[in-house]
Amino acid sequence: MPMMSNDDRRDVIRGRFSRPQSRTREGLIDVDLTGLCLGPADLSVLRGEIRSHSDVLHKIFLFGNSLGDACAAAIARMLSEANVLEVIGLQNNAIGDAGIAEVAEVLRWAPALKELWLNNNNIGNQGAMDAASSLRQSSSITWINLEGNDIGDRGAAAVAQELRYAPMLRVLSMGDNYIGDKGAVAVVRELRHARSLETLSLGDIMDSNDISSEGAADIAQLLVGSPPPSLRKLSGVQLNRHVDEMQLHSNHRKSTNGVILDVLRERKHEAQRHLEAAVEAEDDGDLEGAIFVARSSGVAPVIIARAEARLGELRGGPATLEIMTDVSVPRWPVEPTSARAPGSSPSPRKGAYYRLLFPLTNRLSDEDVGDGDMDMDMDVMNCSSSEITSGTSSRAVSIVGDDMFGDIESPRQRSISVSPRAQVF
Repeated sequence: MPMMSNDDRRDVIRGRFSRPQSRTREGLIDVDLTGLCLGPADLSVLRGEIRSHSDVLHKIFLFGNSLGDACAAAIARMLSEANVLEVIGLQNNAIGDAGIAEVAEVLRWAPALKELWLNNNNIGNQGAMDAASSLRQSSSITWINLEGNDIGDRGAAAVAQELRYAPMLRVLSMGDNYIGDKGAVAVVRELRHARSLETLSLGDIMDSNDISSEGAADIAQLLVGSPPPSLRKLSGVQLNRHVDEMQLHSNHRKSTNGVILDVLRERKHEAQRHLEAAVEAEDDGDLEGAIFVARSSGVAPVIIARAEARLGELRGGPATLEIMTDVSVPRWPVEPTSARAPGSSPSPRKGAYYRLLFPLTNRLSDEDVGDGDMDMDMDVMNCSSSEITSGTSSRAVSIVGDDMFGDIESPRQRSISVSPRAQVF
């Protein structure tokens, strides 16, 4: 095919907007600008067309234009003015870290954006982190495709940590990158708590990552410990090869990941129902067994804490629940104020263990606990590198756990969130 002249290409751009690929019943348009080799000389024409169609532009496809960072960022700024734009396709455009950071930062303000296709570019760890950070609080984004880039373990983990908070995210694709066991496990550890996520792609036969059988086994154990609330499709690992580790029937050696996820969720719900019934029945032997099953079925630790407290009452002794945690908490007051610059925050200390003491005077209701994370309101009366103590109650549950949202920023921080994914001992 002969090279298209600049004038011809601009005529094509105008024609694609005036005669769009499709038009919705409401009059919105889908524009396909795939493979036109767009460059800086075409931006002024494109800007004019986007502005004149800003109230009707529904989808725009810019696949395979080799835009590079500067052009991609410029086009993103134009598209941020499109009031009803829901889908942007930027595949195969040689976009690197610098370009994607600006693209995502601009598009976070796109009011209707639902799908962002960034596959087959040159996005590395930093670019992936910047993109995820910008989009984490988007109230509309439902689909992000990052396949076929240069994302490694560190970038994958950071993406998952940010996007677990995206309230509407349903699909995240990260196949065909450089994600190994460490990154894949981190992704699943974070996103198993994403309430809306239905599809997580870590690769398939054609676009796999570097996830070993050992990594897949670790992922299976994470899913047992906290089955994702909405996840129906998981690719890149084969859970049916790890049914023994998940304590599933051998019949599931041929089951799909979706079926196994459903089984894990049902097992968790059944264990929780049994635990609640045992609490009501006040039979300490049955309750002890129900607690044991709940621990291995992903029941939220705060629900188990309530059952442990009741078991302690039935046996006339104190109730203590310990959950190991590895969180980042500023070293206060171990680090003297004089050692920090004026106005600076305490430096976080990662990898240390902390103890939280929660008063049991107020019962936790099912509405408080729900099926996921829970905020526990408390005043932190004392905080050090080894202990955080709340309240003055003589009855408390001791919790040492595996994840906690939000650092302790002051000695009287309120509403500390504890993840339900902690491992109970």
